Amino acid sequence: MTALWFLLGALVISAIGSAIVVLRHRKPTTEDWSVEEFRREMHAISPEAPRLQSVRPVRPVPPARPVNGARHAPGTVRPAPDPENRGR
Repeated sequence: MTALWFLLGALVISAIGSAIVVLRHRKPTTEDWSVEEFRREMHAISPEAPRLQSVRPVRPVPPARPVNGARHAPGTVRPAPDPENRGR
């Protein structure tokens, strides 16, 4: 007899859970619901719709290091020579 009560309790709990899921996920029945849904979808795909920001911040690119003992990194401009130390 206890097995029957256990089965009945499981059935009641399952029915209550199913009813909650069905009621929460049903479509609204208002007259303007489809119009509002269409407007939301058009706003979502419009060019003026706000775009989501990146979740990860963008890290800055580290500066290039000199290659093979060069005094300056590749692609950089060397500083102008000092006119006072020209002959030395």
